[in-house]
Amino acid sequence: EGVRMDRELAATAWPLISTNLVLACATAVLVYLVETVGPGVIVFSGIILIAHSRLQRDLLQAQRHAETARQLAAEAQAQRDGLVRIILDFVDARDQMTARHSAAVARYARRIAQAAGCSEAEQQLVHTAGLYHDVGKVMFADRMFKAGKLTDEEWEIVKRHPERGAELVGHLPNHADVAAIILAHHERIDGRGYPRGLSGEEIPLLSRMISIA
Repeated sequence: EGVRMDRELAATAWPLISTNLVLACATAVLVYLVETVGPGVIVFSGIILIAHSRLQRDLLQAQRHAETARQLAAEAQAQRDGLVRIILDFVDARDQMTARHSAAVARYARRIAQAAGCSEAEQQLVHTAGLYHDVGKVMFADRMFKAGKLTDEEWEIVKRHPERGAELVGHLPNHADVAAIILAHHERIDGRGYPRGLSGEEIPLLSRMISIA
């Protein structure tokens, strides 16, 4: 299963070793109490032993459940990433420049975040948002991917792609922060950006980094 043998043995053996140590100590104490207090103490000790055994069992079950939960979370994340990857591949099939552009923006935005002293979590967040920031272009007509002047109607469609991208990514669990960054990545410091006309520090910091990238 690709797990180091020493770690697997440690994870399996430690609960058993701890249980046996406790039982050994409890046995010694029990012998002493029987000699000094009387055999009636055995009943009390039995209750304690049963309680300890059940606690130990519950601990092992909790550890197994936690590992299962981690695996399910990893699988769910892979599925979410896969869904967005399908959208990106669809856009890439229509316009390869968008895919290369998104990869470059993600890489540069992460470097900007690193240079600005952002945490590792923020660096990962802006990298993810950079990769997905143009998924809203899935709404574009084929002609809009070609070089040339856009009509006024087409330009209005272009200005809606941050909202569309935020909507698509926002449907994924635990991606609300990514969606918020995508929504504001075409805002401008002077307030002349889109879609909401935010200005200055109203624009999320990581969205500004993507805009610069």
